[in-house]
Amino acid sequence: MIVAVARSVLSAQDHRHLIVPTFDCETDMISVHNTFVCKPGNASKVAKLFKEWADSRKGKNDITVMTDMTGGWHRVILAESYPSLAAYEEEQANMGQSPEDQAMMEKFKDMNEMYVSGSREIFKVW
Repeated sequence: MIVAVARSVLSAQDHRHLIVPTFDCETDMISVHNTFVCKPGNASKVAKLFKEWADSRKGKNDITVMTDMTGGWHRVILAESYPSLAAYEEEQANMGQSPEDQAMMEKFKDMNEMYVSGSREIFKVW
């Protein structure tokens, strides 16, 4: 578990104090954004797969599937909300354990052929 503590850091360049915000992983809401840069012609296929996966997980956590309208091309963004970083870590540890999850994962077997790169960002929700 990651726990960040508020602290004051003295900047060597201008002697101002920088404040690192408090982040309590047990109580703060987080938003996880997984971005997939798809091969041309595959973004809608990937989005449909993730939408089916998100619909199968109704009630577990809030999941939104988005595709780009501006910015970089061929992107699919999967945004998930969790009550805490610990809840996200627990969800990741349990992923693929149930028969339902395993059946859904089978549908993703060719996923690596549909995208070129990806990234994950985790945000604190204020």
